[in-house]
Amino acid sequence: MEDDLKAARERAAEAKRLAERAEAEANALAESALSVAAETKAGTEEEAPEHVEPDGSADIEESSVGTVGRSPRSRALVVTASAMAVLILACVAISAILIQRHSSAVADREREAAIIESVREDVTALIAPTFQDAHGSAQKILDGATGDWASQFEPNMDAFAQALTEAQVQSSADISEIGIERHNDDGTTDVLVAATSKVTNSSAQQESTRAWRLRVNVALVDGEYKLAKVDPVV
Repeated sequence: MEDDLKAARERAAEAKRLAERAEAEANALAESALSVAAETKAGTEEEAPEHVEPDGSADIEESSVGTVGRSPRSRALVVTASAMAVLILACVAISAILIQRHSSAVADREREAAIIESVREDVTALIAPTFQDAHGSAQKILDGATGDWASQFEPNMDAFAQALTEAQVQSSADISEIGIERHNDDGTTDVLVAATSKVTNSSAQQESTRAWRLRVNVALVDGEYKLAKVDPVV
């Protein structure tokens, strides 16, 4: 599970890098296209001939200058070639922008998938501990915690494990619904979770079922997504 999360985060990071590079290349190509277009327009305006009434001397000048200057046809070819170059550059720039947007969307999807999978694992650890490995259950909860949630749970970690052992608590979890609520400006993500847990202990003759509705705040810490806050949804 941890290897899958790590691979997903690496793919998301690589997609983000490719998206940023594609965006930079697209911007550079767009600027180049605009520059070529401006130069082409300026050159065409400068070379545009003024209207001159035909006379006898015009024929002489045309024949003598024809081998040195550009004819109207050659100027038209230059303008056409420049316009084609601008069009090609514009198409390349647009393609790069579309690729960048696609890569960004892929990176977002992979990031959200990694967040959801991490939350699924951490919430399962929280609502389905077992007395058969009480300290391991408590440690797994702490490993998936950070921020306020870690500060709340860590001081009570030993008491939690002791209570599991004394009551011989055995539980299982079923995450029925989980989804991203919003991405926050501080880089964290709020996730809503609906789950049920089935619990047995030494004092209860029958298995009991508990419904959970939680809002968890997820933060990225050293390349891993962890629960920063855990609040019940009333």
